[in-house]
Amino acid sequence: TTSEAAWDGLCSAAMSAVRLEPGPVPYFVWESVWSRWPNAALANISWQEAFKFIDQLGGTPEDGHVDATEFRTAFGLAGTFLSMFTWCETVRRKEQDEELAWAAVAGGKASLSYAEWKAEVWSKYVPPDGFAKVTADESFVYTDANSDGVISRKEFGNIFETCTPDRTGGPL
Repeated sequence: TTSEAAWDGLCSAAMSAVRLEPGPVPYFVWESVWSRWPNAALANISWQEAFKFIDQLGGTPEDGHVDATEFRTAFGLAGTFLSMFTWCETVRRKEQDEELAWAAVAGGKASLSYAEWKAEVWSKYVPPDGFAKVTADESFVYTDANSDGVISRKEFGNIFETCTPDRTGGPL
């Protein structure tokens, strides 16, 4: 399934059910969208929490609607892990110490904005062995865990820890 097919099947159908034109999904319709998702019952978050999280994805401020760009970003987060993992391994091969790795990635800055992440970090990353690379937006949203618009050293550390040898079962 593609994000477009999921948008049509979940969001457009829910909007039609309440007699609204297809487009951004307002908060009051999101519960219907969420309940149509086959894995909703397995999720560890409520439809309200999912709406709040998704509403600020895609580089947009919260506006009380989930639009197609925000939905597409959320849809792609599952696949983002693999891209971030290979990036983490690439960083770890150069610097195994987290503090030194952060210094190398951030260039001495305390945090990285989206513009800095996109221009100075993600645009320079070339995945090994033909792995796919997610967009700068997807990688930034994935790494910026608290959604404050910057990647902190702590957030970098959380990603850096995902590919430690003790978590992956061997040396890098």
